[in-house]
Amino acid sequence: MEAPVKRSAARAGRVATRGRVTIKDIARVAGVSVTTVSDALSGNGRLTSDTRRRVREIADELGYRPSAAARSLVGARTGLLLMSVSAPGTECSSLWNIDFFTNLMTAAAIRSAERGFALALSPASVPPNLSYDGAIVVDPTAADDGLLAQAARDGIPVVTVGRTPNGHPWVDNDYPTLIPAIMDHFRAAGARRPALLAGDPATSYVRDTVEQYTRWCRAHRCAARIAYVEDGITEESGRSAVKGLLSARTRSDAVLATLDRLALGVTAAVEELGLSVPDDVLVAALSDSATIRHSRVPITAIDLMPDQIGTVAVDSLIVRITGGAAPNRVVAGKLRPRASTCRQRGES
Repeated sequence: MEAPVKRSAARAGRVATRGRVTIKDIARVAGVSVTTVSDALSGNGRLTSDTRRRVREIADELGYRPSAAARSLVGARTGLLLMSVSAPGTECSSLWNIDFFTNLMTAAAIRSAERGFALALSPASVPPNLSYDGAIVVDPTAADDGLLAQAARDGIPVVTVGRTPNGHPWVDNDYPTLIPAIMDHFRAAGARRPALLAGDPATSYVRDTVEQYTRWCRAHRCAARIAYVEDGITEESGRSAVKGLLSARTRSDAVLATLDRLALGVTAAVEELGLSVPDDVLVAALSDSATIRHSRVPITAIDLMPDQIGTVAVDSLIVRITGGAAPNRVVAGKLRPRASTCRQRGES
């Protein structure tokens, strides 16, 4: 026979202030055995509905969250997925101004709900009492010591958008196809001195873009011209970094930026130097957005399909959570030509 559940708000308060709450704490406050608490929380055992309900209420009052090990033992799930974005040097709030991230997060949240989970944007460091079933980390780096490192250390399933050397399952774009496509587009529009404005080279998408760009330049016997931004991925950082490429005696006549915000910085720098887009400088962005679609000169972009990436990432993560093997997935992008790369016939 199960013992009747006893409740004590004072004792609950004392337990809750000591740190991580365990099932022993719940058993002591409730006046029942550890086995009864375990059965009540896991849905196992032969308990009355009243006992099960009251034990769970006390667990909630104490702020109990099962550890990853406890969840694996009882086969329980929290129904919570976490997502974080690694963006060194960039304020977290500014990510909401980047369509790629907001569209990816929105699609992932919708897909999570369809699959019976809730998705939350994670802080840099996960609180120790927060339990979750899996994590998606966007643009991870080898030095990432936040959610990616914590989840891996705790044995929680992870899927990344972009790749790391740590071997986590990933979802990514087909950069060996996309980058040559935009460079060929530049060349068809008359560009002969194309440049690359790149973000943080610690991220795999920037490394892939740099590699494919330099290969293309080598194949077409033109000099590789690369500038890296400082102080985050903002319009201002793009404007500052690209000026050297546009001020040289043999200035670049086309610029591919690795993010839409950086491309806006390029157009600002072009105008500041008394030049024009597209007559003097062609401009394109790696990632599309409403802002560049509706800018004064609409900017050509490679649409990385963030909605599809978010959906695929959630599906892959749930496969891992349920014990399956999630293969790496490649999402095709699409070149979307606009006025920023459209010169009148005969111009060069």
